[in-house]
Amino acid sequence: SRPQLKVLTVTLSDDESVVGETVTATAIVQNIGQTAAPAQTTTLYQGNPDAGAVAVSNQTDGPLPGGMTTTLQMTWTPTTTGSFRLFTRADRLKQVNQPDRSGNDLWRDVYVGFHGPLKIESGGAGDQAYSKVAGYGYVDEGPADITGNCNATVPSYRKDPNNHVVYRFDNLLPGHYYHLDVTLDLCGEASRQEKIYVNGVQVADSIDLGDQRTHRLSVLLSPPLYVRRTISVSVDNVTRVGGAIINGISLVDVDYRYSDAGGGVDPKYPSGPRAYGYLTGAAQSQWGRLPLESLRENQSGNTVSYRYDGLDPAKDYDLHLSFWQSDTYPYVQKVQVNGSDVGPILTIQNGKPYSETLHVPQGSYASGTITASIVRLDAKTSAIVNEIALEERTVAVVINTCSEAVTPNFTELYGEITINGQAAVSGTTVEALNPRGNVVGCYEVNTNGLYGLMRVYGEDTATSTPGMRSGEPIALRVNSAAAVPTPLTYWSNDLGSHRVDLAAGSIEGQRILMNAGWDLNSFYVEPPMPLVANVLDSIGGRYDRVLGEKGAYDVTLPPVFNSLKELHSGLGYYVHISGTTSVWALIQGLARPITDPIPLHHGWNFVGYLPQDTTMSVTVALGSISGQYLRVLGIKNSYDTTIPPVFSSLKIMEPGQGYLIYISATQTISLTYPGTAALLSPVIAMMANTDACDSVRATPAKTLYYGGVQINGHDAPIGTKIEAISPGGAVAGCYVVDTPGVYGLMSLFGADDSVQPAIPGFTAAQTVRLRVNGIMVPGTTAWMWSNDLSPHQADIDVTLWTLRLPVVMR
Repeated sequence: SRPQLKVLTVTLSDDESVVGETVTATAIVQNIGQTAAPAQTTTLYQGNPDAGAVAVSNQTDGPLPGGMTTTLQMTWTPTTTGSFRLFTRADRLKQVNQPDRSGNDLWRDVYVGFHGPLKIESGGAGDQAYSKVAGYGYVDEGPADITGNCNATVPSYRKDPNNHVVYRFDNLLPGHYYHLDVTLDLCGEASRQEKIYVNGVQVADSIDLGDQRTHRLSVLLSPPLYVRRTISVSVDNVTRVGGAIINGISLVDVDYRYSDAGGGVDPKYPSGPRAYGYLTGAAQSQWGRLPLESLRENQSGNTVSYRYDGLDPAKDYDLHLSFWQSDTYPYVQKVQVNGSDVGPILTIQNGKPYSETLHVPQGSYASGTITASIVRLDAKTSAIVNEIALEERTVAVVINTCSEAVTPNFTELYGEITINGQAAVSGTTVEALNPRGNVVGCYEVNTNGLYGLMRVYGEDTATSTPGMRSGEPIALRVNSAAAVPTPLTYWSNDLGSHRVDLAAGSIEGQRILMNAGWDLNSFYVEPPMPLVANVLDSIGGRYDRVLGEKGAYDVTLPPVFNSLKELHSGLGYYVHISGTTSVWALIQGLARPITDPIPLHHGWNFVGYLPQDTTMSVTVALGSISGQYLRVLGIKNSYDTTIPPVFSSLKIMEPGQGYLIYISATQTISLTYPGTAALLSPVIAMMANTDACDSVRATPAKTLYYGGVQINGHDAPIGTKIEAISPGGAVAGCYVVDTPGVYGLMSLFGADDSVQPAIPGFTAAQTVRLRVNGIMVPGTTAWMWSNDLSPHQADIDVTLWTLRLPVVMR
């Protein structure tokens, strides 16, 4: 019936602590007696208290009723490496009258690792011989090592004439991850190749020191290599001439968090003391269970996300990702960190593995947290990732900067730089690339929101140095992701300065269905590289001509002859799709704000549609220029303000479609689309199904017909089909009546012999013949076709014979 205490469990805040780390021990103590225990002191010891161990922490608590438990926390800070036994003793001062104290003690064994990083300047001060007390150092085997001075970059070296420099490190923790960082330099000696081994296992590719450069390697060690808590590192000269040489070696305890996405090691956020894990998506293994085959897929959205907490703003980090898929069609994806793009856009082909290492931009984790997202661009669902890992960076990666391509030829760029509309922070990297992918200029932002002067170097054929060539467009990247330049700059060796503002952030993909033959299209994303071939890369080989308001592009002509060079958001373009089937185009770029003004001039304008995923009636969409436009033409349908609305066949404007708009105002005006979606008017829902006219092949040349239509003295009913027939017998226009007694505006298309196969239709001054429900309308010889893009009233009054069969009655 007396009180009796028992220590049930003791847990540590870190089961694998390092020297100098404060560890919290949490003990749960229960009173298994029936009588309340008075206040008592529980103590944590480093070692056995009965063998003279010193108490390191105490916690007093109580009274504790019978049958109840209490939680006590004590701290311990190890000062040396090695194995320790931690004792927890309840009622250390014997303040509780217990019949039995056998349950008052509980212990656990722990191992303390070294507090890194261990950085050694080989051959310099602090480069000591290995000792068990120190736990690290060089191991001189065979002939004595030689030390000496190297250069200003790497001051010293250690060389083993026996071609085998060895270092040993103890007190590693199997649950931690380590970088082995090695610096190698010839120091003016003869060329040689070297390999690095850890416990006899080669951990890096052979390093050729013949280029006379300093090589800095950072190798993530595999935990099985140090399961016994010690490693032996050897640097071997495989050419075996001149000895093995090393300039520096470090062992760094790093932050590394790996997820086999959709596989066995795929934690859900939050998980562990440095919380990380997936936020969205479901585990899938339909393509296999190996780490590269299993995946996490978001079947209801186009984003898979992982979150990482506990990042140190003073450190650098990389993201490693792998992708693999076994579908018929490619996956087009990108990677974002906290909503901003990092790295290139990836097209993941069937059965081909992809791996990417992307630098996490400094400044993106000032709060200690990032969300890494994989975003699919070519579909609204099914973003995937197969593996993802966050890794601390311990050796600065040398970026391929301007110094790699310095030539006497250059131009200079400068300007403002934004990421997702906000000023880019100091440390942001800007890179210029030529069309062959060479980095030909770079700049590290040191004033928020500004970059430059950045030199962009030209090619030097005399020294075979890659660079820009005259007239080539300069591609620009921000933090390794594509950026939109304003304006696009074509390189010349002018040694001058040019302002080019950069917008980076989130590249989006707009999928547009382009119909076979001529189609009139537009897009709401601004491409980072707006050259025609780049913008339409997803349908390469499926189109042959593009017409803009002020130029044309033909894939069969040398570039110098094409007057249309670039494609931009907010503008409309005729695109000719070769073959007989439609095609989906994926246009990639930064989404342009819906309310961005589009400048328009007097006369015809090729205009794009900026609202995303929203259709609007013509009058609502063009409300900002009401009274200042005369006519709107789509690929087949039209709207005209000078005739009653019932005759207009263009009812709505929609994403992906382009339009020709005639501005009657003589001064320049701006079209601004409404910022919110407008409800479609009921008349639109009553439009007739016009699939019957799909066979008509559109061309950029046309005139417009409209009017009343009477059949046998009555209004033609809904569904009546009216066709325009060219002298060659081609159906070059079609309209299905959706309001009794009315047709139009119907496009009558001109012939086009510039494409293959040629499109039949009308030519100038040819007679127009109309057909109603398959019956030719007589008396239309006065109707002549011309490519005037204008409406002409042509009323139809036709008498159709009705065949009546006799009725036989019995």
